[in-house]
Amino acid sequence: NWKTPSKPFLSASLGKVLTSRGIDYRAQEDARQISWRGDGRGLISLQTQRQIDLTALGKAAALDLVMHFRLDEKPTAAVLLAMGCGDNCSAQL
Repeated sequence: NWKTPSKPFLSASLGKVLTSRGIDYRAQEDARQISWRGDGRGLISLQTQRQIDLTALGKAAALDLVMHFRLDEKPTAAVLLAMGCGDNCSAQL
């Protein structure tokens, strides 16, 4: 269910390995809480409905992507953060 959009309130992956729900951060439902059940591999993807041209915003080196994370439990295995920009265009930390 790679392309299944997350619903505003509660959604889950097939098999319920991952769940996602809207939570309040700075405004009502402006953040997502992602929960991993702990068995099996989990993948969360944030995508737009269509491509967005960011060239009008200036030089690419001046653009930042900012995300705030809070871990409630320390991971017991490797966790990767990746970003993709289309077919064969991605990087991970």
